[in-house]
Amino acid sequence: MAHSREPSWSMARPPEGPLAGRINAFTSHLINQGYAASSAHLETPLVADFSRWLMTGGVALAEITPGHVARYLRHRARHKRPRRGDPVALGRLLTLLWAATLFLSG
Repeated sequence: MAHSREPSWSMARPPEGPLAGRINAFTSHLINQGYAASSAHLETPLVADFSRWLMTGGVALAEITPGHVARYLRHRARHKRPRRGDPVALGRLLTLLWAATLFLSG
């Protein structure tokens, strides 16, 4: 049986914010890089929540910086128990976004 590389997750509400259109691609990228689908899908709600947080601050996709990640993680820690892998997951996201930007601009 062939293994599907498409994300097979669902969220309680549709993604919003500057990353909304890239969440499936991020999850698929992780799976294609060899992450277990269950691990990749754990990061999906984190990225969706980060995207909503960015939206509330009026941050556009091209403006996202590591500083936003740090502020978001502090915000999230006040409302939800942090997971050890959250900073790494968002770091992977930034790396992927920057790589895509370089690819598209070059």
